[in-house]
Amino acid sequence: MNLIRFRGKRLRDGTWTYGWLVIELDGTAWISKFHRRGEWEQVWPETVGQYIGQKNKNGQEIYTGDILSGARYPLENYNILMAKNDKPPHNFIWGYIVKPDANVRGISHNIFQTLDTDNECSQLETIGNIHDNPELVGGTP
Repeated sequence: MNLIRFRGKRLRDGTWTYGWLVIELDGTAWISKFHRRGEWEQVWPETVGQYIGQKNKNGQEIYTGDILSGARYPLENYNILMAKNDKPPHNFIWGYIVKPDANVRGISHNIFQTLDTDNECSQLETIGNIHDNPELVGGTP
């Protein structure tokens, strides 16, 4: 059974919080901590990411928006931006492969790589996320 949980950056101090997600009709986003019933933190909606149900090689949970790195083809020397498609019948986990520091793009650059098994995700290392480290996928800090 996959746990449904989210993370987001707190509006008040920019630190991460984890728990259940509520988005109001006006777009305001709140996350309730798992261990404190009824304790809600307002978060920046654009930073919300869902746990994808997989862990990396260090046993850390992987969330949408995480940036991971692999050591084997086609992920060798590339970074992977994690995402998840929850729309049936295409439920899958995928990574968008980028090589941010290269002038020459390899065959794997800008492709989608499905990562559907524990074995694939457990070989990857989380090196950041799109909110704290956009430069890892070619963005500006």
